[in-house]
Amino acid sequence: MNTTIRKRFFWKVLMTGILLSLSLKPCVVAAQTNDLTESFRWVFGDLINSDTAMVRKVLAGPPGKRHYVDRDNDGIPEEVWFVDISPRHNAGNLPMLVKVVDEDNDLVMGGEPDLDSDLYLADWNGDGAFNVIIDYEDNDGEQDVDQMAFYFYDRNHGLRAWWGRDDG
Repeated sequence: MNTTIRKRFFWKVLMTGILLSLSLKPCVVAAQTNDLTESFRWVFGDLINSDTAMVRKVLAGPPGKRHYVDRDNDGIPEEVWFVDISPRHNAGNLPMLVKVVDEDNDLVMGGEPDLDSDLYLADWNGDGAFNVIIDYEDNDGEQDVDQMAFYFYDRNHGLRAWWGRDDG
């Protein structure tokens, strides 16, 4: 669903002559709005909406606890939220609230999100606004990451992305 939006984003960038290397030059929408949320919304649509009740619930619970969301009540969660307790995070960004959107329907209640076709949205300081989005994609069905994109916003340059692909 939103994979199509992200692919269109890359094609728009490439077709307008903006160079894709380790980062992207500012896109038109980001330059016009100069706003993190609107830039992310342009690429990810409603996936970047933060659920205020879920943010409160996750932040009130024990750090690291997984909170699963089954929006269509089919028994398969579409999202998992948690406060990432890894010591690798910058102390100035804590608490690190994470929303993972399962794009290939293989998340199970009580299980961990994976790195094949899942979208990780990180909210620095748990303020309800996502600051970084990482998109993992499995293009060949082998249940591993074949390409990933790291999206972030720079006030001086707009929406930026680092994109990598496994050619092996």
